[in-house]
This record gives sequence, structure tokens and C-alpha cells, in this order.
Amino acid sequence: MDLFTLLKFGHLVGVILFGAGLLATFVVERQALMALDATRLTEALRYALRFNTVLTLPGAGVIAVTGTSLIIVAGYWVPDHPWIAVMAGLFLVQAGEITALGRVRTRRAWSRARAALAPDITLAKDGRTQVLSPGFRATHVLNLPVFGLIVFCGAVRPESWLVLLAAGSMALGVAAALTRSVDPSRQTSPA
Repeated sequence: MDLFTLLKFGHLVGVILFGAGLLATFVVERQALMALDATRLTEALRYALRFNTVLTLPGAGVIAVTGTSLIIVAGYWVPDHPWIAVMAGLFLVQAGEITALGRVRTRRAWSRARAALAPDITLAKDGRTQVLSPGFRATHVLNLPVFGLIVFCGAVRPESWLVLLAAGSMALGVAAALTRSVDPSRQTSPA
């Protein structure tokens, strides 16, 4: 077995970890966006932090190491391959958002939700809007479509910028549909 095959396997393991973490985080963040009480909101945000730490961050590390190694071992010149440029660029943006900004944003929301559990603080009818920032709601729905675009680049390897632009447009459409599906103003409170 050669080095290239081992790196491809490691890269696949990293993609699986990263994708599983993104999906699990998406599900529990969606629960946080739909939570009607501080206890459920706090629990959902705690799980989002845990999935991020246990699955997404290690997956991102494995992808970064194996992806860079694959580019070097294969001898790719990144500017000659649009799919590598788009895939690496989107991964860097997404990994940076997840590791730095997303984790900080989720931790702050978790702290505010925990503070809302104090007996002397009363929540408004829609307490989640006090806890979850607009940035949290916006980036929440972008993670899965961007990940799908990254996987598309690696699996299909399109050499045309037009194909990449079309795929990016579809990813934005999916993000818009997800945004609409988790709009807190459309949620009704239980009877």
C-alpha cells in the first residue's frame, strides 16, 4: 500500500468525522432555534458544543493534514485545478468559522441560556431571540450546503469555473431553503 492510498483513506475518515459533526451540530442547533424554554435551549447548545469538540474539530484537523499532504504528494499545482482552489478555500473558511467564530458564538449563547435558568430572571415569551444572535442563526444554515459543495468538488473534480459557479448557486439555494425552514417567527408555541 502506497502513501497516496493511505492519505486518501485518512482524508476520507476526516471527511466522515467532519460531516458527522456538522450534521449532528446542525440538528441540535435547529433544536436550539426551535426551543421554547431555557432548559431545552441550554441542553441543545451544550450538545452542539460537544459534537463540535468531539467530531467536527478532529475531522477538520485530519482533513487539513491529509488534504495538504495529498496536494503535495500528487504534485497538484492548485491554480491549475479550480476544484482544488474552491475546495481548499471553502474548507479554510468553514473550518475557521466552525473552530473560532462558531464555537465562541455557541459558547456565548450557552452562557446566556444558562444565565436565563436563574430563578430571579424571567424570560420573554420568545426567550431564544434574547440568547441566539442573528450571526448564530445565519451561519447555522450555511454549514451543510458549504460542506456539500466541498464534497462535490472532491468527488466530481470539475475543471470548469462555470460548473463550480452553478454548484455554488445550488448550495446557496439549499441554504435559503434551510433558512426558511428554521425561521423562528414561523414556529408556533405548543398548546
